[in-house]
Amino acid sequence: DEMTQQCAPEKYQVRKLTWEEVETIYRTHMQKDFPRGEIKPFTLLQTLQELGNNKSFGLFEGQNNLLAYAIFESSSQGTAWLLDYLAVCEGGRGLGLGSIFLQELRELLQAEEETCPVAIMGEIERIDQAQNAEELQTRTRRKQFYLKNGFCETGIFTKADGGIDYEIICFSIRKELRDGEAACAMRNIYETFFAEGEYAVYEN
Repeated sequence: DEMTQQCAPEKYQVRKLTWEEVETIYRTHMQKDFPRGEIKPFTLLQTLQELGNNKSFGLFEGQNNLLAYAIFESSSQGTAWLLDYLAVCEGGRGLGLGSIFLQELRELLQAEEETCPVAIMGEIERIDQAQNAEELQTRTRRKQFYLKNGFCETGIFTKADGGIDYEIICFSIRKELRDGEAACAMRNIYETFFAEGEYAVYEN
Protein backbone atom coordinates (compact mmCIF):
# COMPACT_ATOMS: atom_id res chain seq x y z
CA ASP A 1 0.00 0.00 0.00
CA GLU A 2 0.98 3.65 -0.21
CA MET A 3 2.34 3.85 3.31
CA THR A 4 4.55 0.80 2.80
CA GLN A 5 6.05 2.24 -0.37
CA GLN A 6 7.08 5.38 1.51
CA CYS A 7 9.12 3.18 3.86
CA ALA A 8 12.19 2.53 1.70
CA PRO A 9 13.70 -0.66 3.22
CA GLU A 10 17.26 0.68 2.67
CA LYS A 11 16.89 2.90 5.73
CA TYR A 12 16.04 -0.07 7.95
CA GLN A 13 18.16 -2.87 9.27
CA VAL A 14 17.26 -6.13 10.98
CA ARG A 15 19.73 -7.62 13.42
CA LYS A 16 19.93 -10.01 16.34
CA LEU A 17 19.20 -8.40 19.67
CA THR A 18 21.71 -8.55 22.50
CA TRP A 19 20.45 -10.07 25.76
CA GLU A 20 20.63 -6.57 27.34
CA GLU A 21 18.34 -5.28 24.57
CA VAL A 22 15.90 -8.17 25.10
CA GLU A 23 15.79 -7.39 28.83
CA THR A 24 15.11 -3.69 28.15
CA ILE A 25 12.37 -4.54 25.62
CA TYR A 26 10.79 -6.95 28.11
CA ARG A 27 10.67 -4.34 30.87
CA THR A 28 9.44 -1.47 28.64
CA HIS A 29 7.82 -2.23 25.24
CA MET A 30 6.40 -5.67 25.99
CA GLN A 31 4.54 -4.44 29.06
CA LYS A 32 2.64 -2.01 26.79
CA ASP A 33 2.41 -4.17 23.66
CA PHE A 34 0.91 -7.37 25.11
CA PRO A 35 -1.83 -8.25 27.61
CA ARG A 36 -0.29 -9.09 30.98
CA GLY A 37 -1.53 -12.69 30.75
CA GLU A 38 0.46 -13.26 27.53
CA ILE A 39 3.81 -12.13 28.94
CA LYS A 40 6.02 -14.97 30.13
CA PRO A 41 7.87 -14.54 33.44
CA PHE A 42 11.28 -12.98 32.81
CA THR A 43 13.00 -15.90 34.55
CA LEU A 44 11.57 -18.24 31.87
CA LEU A 45 12.99 -16.11 29.05
CA GLN A 46 16.31 -16.10 30.90
CA THR A 47 16.30 -19.91 31.14
CA LEU A 48 15.53 -20.20 27.40
CA GLN A 49 18.41 -17.82 26.69
CA GLU A 50 20.81 -19.88 28.80
CA LEU A 51 19.72 -23.06 26.98
CA GLY A 52 20.26 -21.37 23.62
CA ASN A 53 16.56 -21.63 22.74
CA ASN A 54 15.81 -17.90 22.69
CA LYS A 55 16.26 -16.12 19.32
CA SER A 56 15.45 -12.40 19.24
CA PHE A 57 15.60 -9.83 16.43
CA GLY A 58 14.80 -6.17 16.00
CA LEU A 59 14.00 -3.80 13.13
CA PHE A 60 15.97 -0.60 13.53
CA GLU A 61 16.12 2.77 11.86
CA GLY A 62 19.78 3.67 12.07
CA GLN A 63 21.79 1.87 14.74
CA ASN A 64 19.60 2.11 17.80
CA ASN A 65 16.10 3.38 16.99
CA LEU A 66 14.01 0.24 17.59
CA LEU A 67 10.87 0.08 15.41
CA ALA A 68 9.74 -3.54 15.84
CA TYR A 69 10.91 -6.73 17.54
CA ALA A 70 10.31 -10.47 17.45
CA ILE A 71 11.16 -13.16 19.98
CA PHE A 72 11.32 -16.81 18.94
CA GLU A 73 11.86 -20.11 20.70
CA SER A 74 13.79 -22.88 18.99
CA SER A 75 13.30 -26.55 19.78
CA SER A 76 16.09 -28.74 21.11
CA GLN A 77 15.63 -30.95 18.05
CA GLY A 78 14.22 -30.07 14.65
CA THR A 79 14.87 -26.87 12.77
CA ALA A 80 11.65 -24.88 13.12
CA TRP A 81 11.28 -21.90 15.43
CA LEU A 82 8.12 -20.80 17.22
CA LEU A 83 7.16 -17.13 16.98
CA ASP A 84 6.54 -16.09 20.59
CA TYR A 85 6.19 -12.31 20.31
CA LEU A 86 5.99 -9.93 17.36
CA ALA A 87 5.22 -6.24 17.82
CA VAL A 88 5.70 -2.89 16.14
CA CYS A 89 6.65 -0.30 18.75
CA GLU A 90 4.22 2.43 19.77
CA GLY A 91 4.10 5.30 17.29
CA GLY A 92 5.07 3.13 14.33
CA ARG A 93 1.89 1.15 13.78
CA GLY A 94 -0.06 1.33 10.54
CA LEU A 95 3.05 2.19 8.51
CA GLY A 96 3.70 -1.29 7.12
CA LEU A 97 6.69 -1.83 9.42
CA GLY A 98 5.52 -5.29 10.49
CA SER A 99 5.52 -6.38 6.84
CA ILE A 100 8.95 -4.88 6.17
CA PHE A 101 10.33 -6.54 9.32
CA LEU A 102 9.15 -10.03 8.31
CA GLN A 103 10.50 -9.77 4.76
CA GLU A 104 13.88 -8.40 5.89
CA LEU A 105 14.09 -11.03 8.64
CA ARG A 106 13.48 -13.81 6.11
CA GLU A 107 16.35 -12.50 3.95
CA LEU A 108 18.66 -12.25 6.95
CA LEU A 109 17.87 -15.81 8.08
CA GLN A 110 18.21 -17.24 4.56
CA ALA A 111 21.70 -15.70 4.40
CA GLU A 112 22.67 -17.50 7.64
CA GLU A 113 22.30 -21.01 6.29
CA GLU A 114 24.12 -22.72 9.15
CA THR A 115 21.85 -21.46 11.91
CA CYS A 116 18.75 -20.71 9.85
CA PRO A 117 15.45 -22.40 10.76
CA VAL A 118 13.70 -24.28 7.97
CA ALA A 119 10.49 -22.40 8.88
CA ILE A 120 8.90 -20.26 11.56
CA MET A 121 5.71 -21.59 13.13
CA GLY A 122 3.07 -19.31 14.60
CA GLU A 123 0.21 -19.96 17.03
CA ILE A 124 -2.93 -17.88 16.50
CA GLU A 125 -6.00 -18.25 18.65
CA ARG A 126 -8.67 -20.18 16.74
CA ILE A 127 -11.19 -17.92 15.06
CA ASP A 128 -13.98 -20.47 15.46
CA GLN A 129 -13.46 -20.48 19.25
CA ALA A 130 -13.95 -16.70 19.68
CA GLN A 131 -16.29 -15.94 22.58
CA ASN A 132 -17.78 -12.69 21.23
CA ALA A 133 -17.86 -10.35 18.22
CA GLU A 134 -14.92 -8.25 19.42
CA GLU A 135 -12.72 -11.31 19.96
CA LEU A 136 -13.78 -12.64 16.55
CA GLN A 137 -12.74 -9.38 14.89
CA THR A 138 -9.36 -9.27 16.69
CA ARG A 139 -8.52 -12.89 15.83
CA THR A 140 -9.64 -12.50 12.21
CA ARG A 141 -7.55 -9.34 11.78
CA ARG A 142 -4.50 -11.03 13.29
CA LYS A 143 -4.79 -14.01 10.96
CA GLN A 144 -5.27 -11.77 7.92
CA PHE A 145 -2.09 -9.84 8.82
CA TYR A 146 -0.02 -13.02 8.95
CA LEU A 147 -1.47 -14.53 5.75
CA LYS A 148 -0.93 -11.25 3.91
CA ASN A 149 2.72 -11.29 4.99
CA GLY A 150 3.72 -14.73 3.80
CA PHE A 151 2.44 -17.14 6.44
CA CYS A 152 0.38 -20.10 5.22
CA GLU A 153 -2.24 -22.29 6.88
CA THR A 154 -0.86 -25.71 7.88
CA GLY A 155 -4.05 -27.67 8.64
CA ILE A 156 -2.67 -28.27 12.16
CA PHE A 157 -4.22 -27.19 15.45
CA THR A 158 -2.92 -27.39 19.01
CA LYS A 159 -3.96 -26.97 22.61
CA ALA A 160 -1.23 -25.52 24.81
CA ASP A 161 -0.40 -22.78 27.34
CA GLY A 162 -2.91 -24.07 29.86
CA GLY A 163 -5.63 -25.10 27.42
CA ILE A 164 -5.68 -22.35 24.76
CA ASP A 165 -6.83 -23.57 21.32
CA TYR A 166 -4.46 -22.51 18.54
CA GLU A 167 -4.39 -22.73 14.77
CA ILE A 168 -0.83 -23.22 13.52
CA ILE A 169 0.50 -21.11 10.66
CA CYS A 170 3.90 -21.31 8.95
CA PHE A 171 6.35 -18.72 7.56
CA SER A 172 8.74 -20.41 5.14
CA ILE A 173 12.44 -19.64 5.42
CA ARG A 174 13.57 -22.59 3.31
CA LYS A 175 10.37 -24.64 3.16
CA GLU A 176 6.65 -24.42 3.94
CA LEU A 177 5.65 -27.01 6.53
CA ARG A 178 2.08 -28.29 6.37
CA ASP A 179 0.08 -31.27 7.65
CA GLY A 180 2.35 -34.03 9.03
CA GLU A 181 5.55 -31.97 8.75
CA ALA A 182 3.94 -29.06 10.59
CA ALA A 183 2.61 -31.40 13.29
CA CYS A 184 6.07 -32.90 13.73
CA ALA A 185 7.65 -29.43 14.02
CA MET A 186 5.13 -28.38 16.67
CA ARG A 187 5.65 -31.59 18.70
CA ASN A 188 9.41 -30.96 18.67
CA ILE A 189 8.83 -27.40 19.89
CA TYR A 190 6.32 -28.34 22.59
CA GLU A 191 8.44 -31.27 23.82
CA THR A 192 11.22 -28.77 24.50
CA PHE A 193 9.06 -26.57 26.74
CA PHE A 194 6.18 -28.66 28.08
CA ALA A 195 5.82 -31.94 29.92
CA GLU A 196 3.89 -34.74 28.20
CA GLY A 197 0.17 -34.24 28.65
CA GLU A 198 0.45 -30.43 28.80
CA TYR A 199 -0.23 -30.01 25.08
CA ALA A 200 -2.00 -31.64 22.14
CA VAL A 201 -1.21 -31.44 18.40
CA TYR A 202 -3.85 -32.57 15.91
CA GLU A 203 -5.33 -32.17 12.44
CA ASN A 204 -8.84 -30.77 12.51
